[in-house]
Amino acid sequence: MPIPMRLLPIAALVCCQASLSGCASVAAVAAAHPGALAAVAEFLPIAAVMGGIGLIGIAGIAGHQGDAGEPGTLGALLNEREASVAAVANAAMLEQREPVLAAALEADRAIVRARVAFRGELNRKPEALGEREKMALAGIDSSLARLGQGTPDAIKDAGDKARALAGKLELPAGMPQVHSFGPHYLFSSLPFQSLTIRGDFPARYPEGVLPRVTINGKSIEAHSYDAQSIAFTLRTGVLGTAESQATAWTRADLSIPWDTPRFDSFKRAGFDSFVVVGLLPHAPGRVTMERRLSSVRSEEAARTSNTFSLGAGAGELEQAACLTLTSKEIAEGWKVKPGSGSLAFPSGTTPSFQDLGRQSEDERSVCWRVRLVTSGSVDAQTTGATLWSISALLRREVREWRTELETVDLAWGGSRVFNYPAGTWTLRYAKYGGKEVEFTGADRSSPLFRVDADARSVRISAYPF
Repeated sequence: MPIPMRLLPIAALVCCQASLSGCASVAAVAAAHPGALAAVAEFLPIAAVMGGIGLIGIAGIAGHQGDAGEPGTLGALLNEREASVAAVANAAMLEQREPVLAAALEADRAIVRARVAFRGELNRKPEALGEREKMALAGIDSSLARLGQGTPDAIKDAGDKARALAGKLELPAGMPQVHSFGPHYLFSSLPFQSLTIRGDFPARYPEGVLPRVTINGKSIEAHSYDAQSIAFTLRTGVLGTAESQATAWTRADLSIPWDTPRFDSFKRAGFDSFVVVGLLPHAPGRVTMERRLSSVRSEEAARTSNTFSLGAGAGELEQAACLTLTSKEIAEGWKVKPGSGSLAFPSGTTPSFQDLGRQSEDERSVCWRVRLVTSGSVDAQTTGATLWSISALLRREVREWRTELETVDLAWGGSRVFNYPAGTWTLRYAKYGGKEVEFTGADRSSPLFRVDADARSVRISAYPF
């Protein structure tokens, strides 16, 4: 049975994640909404999908489902898309792929805002939707399709598209809006630290009721706030125990007081506020810098031309000939050493002609002229052949390369500059001691590790920058 066109972005996205992380990522979709499971039935064996259910302990961290609504309605369609985003977010957390998680959270924010913005239309079928609702749904699908492609550029573009779409959706007046879903990164080495959440919030809170954040069952009151941000002081232990080679992820739920409209149906949208917090491991990892250095070495080699014959009874009294480099020798970088040319004779022979000297010389050839020596009693036409040749030294410069390795253990907030020209270095970064990632140029796709490079140097930096 062909997959409905409305489910193709979800199917592509979930199948992309399944190929990266097995059935575990699909489990979150199956658990969140059966419509998403149907979307991938054509691509994944049902037994494999069902076998993965329950393997993820952080399922649902990025999702906040609203009223499921009737199948095929706008509410159900948004829930299906949010289920697929939750699968991507969960897989990204398991695989420690921070850029993917950030883009998935932006997509989740766009879906939640669409559900609130169109809260009065959630029970409508697609054909009954207005132009704004259709465009928003198409924008969400476009973002999910880019996210499913999995390349760094596509992932960034997916997040940018979702952020732009969310910014255009109108919410109820005065409703708190979280802009920084995260990930927010905190350090395991600090006993206390601040979590600052940015967005649009009330400038003041009546009756002394302040915003709160709840993490692992612990509720914490804001210590400072304004209309653009809310800050909380956290005891790091509330986030759990840091791992040595992975970021530990936590969902932090927000409670933000505001004047809720009495006669507004926005609660049907299942709105809640949350951010994702990552407790960083003890160190960001290890960098190995491979530098290629060159040196030039001179080589010389003797070269003799073919043997030339003068006389041989043919009446020839003078002869000019050349030692000429072959195309192979030229390609290998050989050149005639200036002033090194000379005449050469077969072993045991005595020259019987006059040396008329070098006629020409350049990098590729040396030419010489000789004259046969005869006496009055010897006819040149009966004189035996005189053999001769030209010899010279060839020279070339050979560039030799060697590799130097330098290993650096990074610290959070640390940086290092290598004064290495472009094209001479390869950087390998083993994140948290895991699999190495190779860089040969600038890269800022990771929120935790940066490579900045120009023609003369390389700078590596670990979060915070």
